[in-house]
Amino acid sequence: MEFSEAGASATDEKSILAATEALQAALGRGVRRAHCLVSPVALPSPAPLSLDERARQRAKSSPMPQLIEFLSNHPILSMTFFVLAGMLVWTFVGGGGSRRVEPARATQLINHENALVIDVRSDTEYAQGHIVNAINQPLGGLAQQLSNLEKYRDRTIITACRNGQQSASASGILRKHGFEKVFSLSGGIVAWQGASLPLTKG
Repeated sequence: MEFSEAGASATDEKSILAATEALQAALGRGVRRAHCLVSPVALPSPAPLSLDERARQRAKSSPMPQLIEFLSNHPILSMTFFVLAGMLVWTFVGGGGSRRVEPARATQLINHENALVIDVRSDTEYAQGHIVNAINQPLGGLAQQLSNLEKYRDRTIITACRNGQQSASASGILRKHGFEKVFSLSGGIVAWQGASLPLTKG
């Protein structure tokens, strides 16, 4: 009886061992199969672009086509923009390429280079207050009175008006007719007074 129990126990151990080995083998095959399923797959590389396709892509990324489309779709707005831009350039350039000087620089030119100030405002405005020793030559008749200014051709000239707009045009006229050392008073008489510089009347 004891021999039978011992044999049964040995048989059970062998069965358990065999079952364990079978389970381990099955698990090993499952791990290998899972590894195969999740292994990375090499993706094909994109085909190189042709020259035409590259040019089209560059054209799409450039803002120029969008700008042209905007200008063609809004002609009135575009024209207004260019007109305002032209006026702005005209203002800063000073009408015909004239150069501008601030009031402080103008006083240096007057004191150290004997610069002549030509006031291009009307007679009435000139009489109400002008820079000392300035001569009055309204802008409307400047082109016809250039012969009277011929004796000042070699001197430094500063044109002045109320706010700097008319004097810029006057400088352009003078430079066009060969007067080289011509400046426009930036900001005009308004800026001159704002800098606490003196005016005289009469």
